This record gives sequence, C-alpha cells and structure tokens, in this order.
Amino acid sequence: MAYYLPDQVVSASAGDYIIKNNDRRFHVFKVEGLYLLSKLLPIESPIFKGDTLGFVDERTLAASKLPSMCYLVNSFEKDYQTQQGAITAIVNQELGGTSLSQCVEVNYFPKDQSMIYSNRK
Repeated sequence: MAYYLPDQVVSASAGDYIIKNNDRRFHVFKVEGLYLLSKLLPIESPIFKGDTLGFVDERTLAASKLPSMCYLVNSFEKDYQTQQGAITAIVNQELGGTSLSQCVEVNYFPKDQSMIYSNRK
C-alpha cells in the first residue's frame, strides 16, 4: 500500500533539517526518518479480567482508521531570530544540544510555516 504526505506539509528525508517558524522565532529539527504509527489495542482474557494476552493493530478492527504519519526528529534547544540565522547555525554546526528523538506528526510542519534545509548534494 502506498502512502502520501498531505499536500500542505513539507516533505523531508532522513538527514534533512526542518526550520519551523514559531511566532517569529525559528526552531530547527533534524529528521531521522518518516514513520507510520498505528495504535495497538490490548486483547484481554475473557476469563482473567485485566490479563493482556497480546495486542492487535487498531486498523484491523476499523478498516477506515489510517495510521499517523510522523517524522522522527531531534529538536535543537536554541531558537533563532531569523531563518538565515538558523541556516547559518546548521552550516556551521552550531545548533547546540538536542532533546531525545521524538515522533512528531507531519501536520506540525505545514509548508507555510516550515522549510527544508538539506546538506545532500
């Protein structure tokens, strides 16, 4: 099955940086990958209440339920006053510390508030 990003969000690849405008402050994220997240629901024992026998993918119970598309990103601690300041920090590798990797839904990165910076040639 093929999946497509919504038209209104940026399309990033592993190794790319996303620069997001948050109220005139520019925040940098490094993309580790694009993932589908599907909720797992517990299968409980009908005899021993509370015992979990295993898990089932929510999509098998609700065919119309689509998994969430998320970027696995590292978020850098520092914000920048300008987009160019963020790009300069990326180029000079002066981004500072990062948070733990986190999955962020792709809709958090709309095209009108986000841009991709790539070091790939």
